[in-house]
Amino acid sequence: MLSTLNPSDIESISVLKDASSTAIYGSRGANGVVIITTKRGKAGKSTINFESYYGVQQVRRKYPVLNAREYAQFVNDANTNEGRPAVYTQAQVDAFGVGTDWQDEIFRQAPIANYQLSMSGGDEKTQYSIGGGYFKQNGIVVNSDFDRYSFRINLDRKLTSKIKIGNSLTVNRTVANQARSDGDLGSAGLVTIAALQFPSILPVRNPDGSYLLTDPALTFTADNPVALARDSKNRTTAYRIFGSVFGDYQIIDGLNLRVSLGIDAVLQKQDSYLPRSVSSGLAQGGAASIYNSQATTWLNENLLTYTRTFNTVHSISALLGYTQQANRTESSRAQARNFVNDNLGRAIWHPVRCHSFRSRALAPGACNPIWHASITATKTNTCSPLPSGLMVRRALERINRMGTSRRQPWPGVYPKSHF
Repeated sequence: MLSTLNPSDIESISVLKDASSTAIYGSRGANGVVIITTKRGKAGKSTINFESYYGVQQVRRKYPVLNAREYAQFVNDANTNEGRPAVYTQAQVDAFGVGTDWQDEIFRQAPIANYQLSMSGGDEKTQYSIGGGYFKQNGIVVNSDFDRYSFRINLDRKLTSKIKIGNSLTVNRTVANQARSDGDLGSAGLVTIAALQFPSILPVRNPDGSYLLTDPALTFTADNPVALARDSKNRTTAYRIFGSVFGDYQIIDGLNLRVSLGIDAVLQKQDSYLPRSVSSGLAQGGAASIYNSQATTWLNENLLTYTRTFNTVHSISALLGYTQQANRTESSRAQARNFVNDNLGRAIWHPVRCHSFRSRALAPGACNPIWHASITATKTNTCSPLPSGLMVRRALERINRMGTSRRQPWPGVYPKSHF
């Protein structure tokens, strides 16, 4: 989740890897500890800073592939070497020309911009640092981008000569429209892989303007890379709140007690849809999924430190601490296919089992067997909204006729009063 942090808010990054430094973190520090410190205010004159930059990204180097004429000639040579007749005549080979450069069709020059406004200052007793930023990055694959909105406020207050309190709060919102590009060469449904697999002799669209999905030249199953990049949806929205409060108390000279409490909360939602204009979506009548997750982590640290210097050349430092941490994660995923259209306005649901708690009766609306969903959560109460009573009745009748699922409705799920 580092993408939710604004780099302009970072003051320093420290990496702890030796045993003495990571001891206070217990097993959590087994692989080392990375400490990120955000900017804080300093006593003195208030300052206002504005930072901005703008740039353009592009593919450094494309893969060299055969153009349409070279590809057609290669196919003819391969068939001739196997004792089979050539697929294309010489006139057809010459007519193909350069053909379609699928990498040019999906790649673009993509702008990137960042804007940051911050203010800091204070006096001997109170210091503050406030900042906000906006980051926009278009992806080099068409129809992909990333937006981040961030806000930060850090306060420090010296109450007495021995007591100091403060807080840190960072709030971020990120929106990512991701191109389907992660995977190996043999992976299906990936924009960049499809751009390398699709023959250059094929056009992007059919004469009627629709995307080309099938052709005799396609001897394998692959998605039209332009259709996959432009029409498929893969959007992730995340909110992150990261904050902490602390108090420092100087017991005696050199002996300090610091108590802090922090929380890190992340809310994330991912919407995905494959339309009929994509081969893998057409085979399923449109395929949609929604993923929601909620993660909360809290941390309490109580540190007692003693530092003393003797004769200006000798020093001793000791640390006694107690920390506790807990986290909770809940997530749910719902999937559907065979939509009436690609507007996601209405769907035809197939009777499939709902992956939820089967061992007990559920309240109306908790889960139903005609919506397909899978849930993994520490605690899960709902599966999906309950359709209309008529829709449920017909679906249950269909289930009983088909015999593809349980022949009796689950007890307690659909009382007669609901119909």
